[in-house]
Amino acid sequence: MKFLLLFILKLPIFCIAKHCAPSDFIYEYTKCDQNGERWRIAVPKSHRLQCDNVPAPSVGLNCSFSCNAGQYVDLETQVCRQCPPGTYSLGNGVRYEDFTTLPSVFSIENFEDDVDQVLGQMNDNSNPFAGCSKESGWVLQNSELRYVPTTCISKLSISVHLIQKGYVEFFYKMPKNSRGLISNLDVRNEQCESYANHLGPLIRPVDEEINTASDWKIKRITLKSGQNLITWTVANNRELTTLADVIYVPKIDIVGLAFSSECTRCPEGTFSGSGKKQCSSCGEGFYSLKGSSVCKKCAEHEYSGPRASKCITRPPCTSSDFYGESQKCAQNRSNLIYKTVEPNVCREDIELSARKPQNSFGRACPKCSPGMQRGADGNCQFCQQGEFSLGDGNKFIKTYNHEKFSNVKNVHQKPTLTMDSTTPDGIPYHQTWK
Repeated sequence: MKFLLLFILKLPIFCIAKHCAPSDFIYEYTKCDQNGERWRIAVPKSHRLQCDNVPAPSVGLNCSFSCNAGQYVDLETQVCRQCPPGTYSLGNGVRYEDFTTLPSVFSIENFEDDVDQVLGQMNDNSNPFAGCSKESGWVLQNSELRYVPTTCISKLSISVHLIQKGYVEFFYKMPKNSRGLISNLDVRNEQCESYANHLGPLIRPVDEEINTASDWKIKRITLKSGQNLITWTVANNRELTTLADVIYVPKIDIVGLAFSSECTRCPEGTFSGSGKKQCSSCGEGFYSLKGSSVCKKCAEHEYSGPRASKCITRPPCTSSDFYGESQKCAQNRSNLIYKTVEPNVCREDIELSARKPQNSFGRACPKCSPGMQRGADGNCQFCQQGEFSLGDGNKFIKTYNHEKFSNVKNVHQKPTLTMDSTTPDGIPYHQTWK
């Protein structure tokens, strides 16, 4: 009887519908049909809500519709709105830059090289790359996507459905002077047909390799609408590959997708205002958490590098935190000024901390190197042709030294050669030729 009473008391909660407020609903879109159309439907936020006033389905935005970068679609009103501070949007694209977990559209596959199987080299314990380890190939490290050398072939795949012509853009850094890595980027359509024969026209020369004036590069490949499978396969020659041959990929953009129904929160160490298409990095001495609209300054006893998610306590200074810099010589005197290595992250005001050395004034200037003299500006200058200096006294010394006898006649019209020697009997012998 007791259990029956409890059941009766709880029954109205699930069976009696209520008049829900507009805030009790969220809106979603159905999948696009063959005509590029879809419906917008309202769904209660909680499965416990039994609403008697659920809005009727309505015609949704066309599947090809998208907002501008820095905006998202408000599904309730079906209009584009600016992203709030602390977030960003590509409009009709998505950016992957927080690789703490592998995104659902990504997959990684490592498989043995057939050559290794034939040669029986996979169990060679002397090779540091032996075996298909999960810690090598394409992996997630420090919130980045990286390729770590392995004897296996490693393949990164990205499967996306574009509603319009777009592109995929990789922000990456390849190892310098690597001779062992073999990299191949392939794109296939929904029929699993490779774009290889058509990839030339799809790659725009201006965008395919975008110069960043640094070791980092941007590779952009144009994609067709529809299903696209992008694969980046890397193999290596174990005889030529080293453990330093790592590929870094901190960011991947895919453009040409459906509109964004929400904006993406800025990663740690970055910030943004309203209506932004990307987040800006925090500077040195500042930090931010995920989804921040401003960067916060570190405390006086803390420091941070650029794009930091937290501040670090400043350590005591050591002798290596200071260096001396000589100023220009004036009247053969110079000053030695000590400076702190930048950025300055150490503290001199705590116990056991090294102190910056005292400056030294009026020091004698060091001698110039042989073949140089000190000029009027206080700097050492090379001797001119026909002059030399030993460095002591910093003076030029003019001289006539001849190593090519064809030029001797210009100075000595009648050269004289004298020989002094001694005969076997001990008698001095002197002879002159003209």
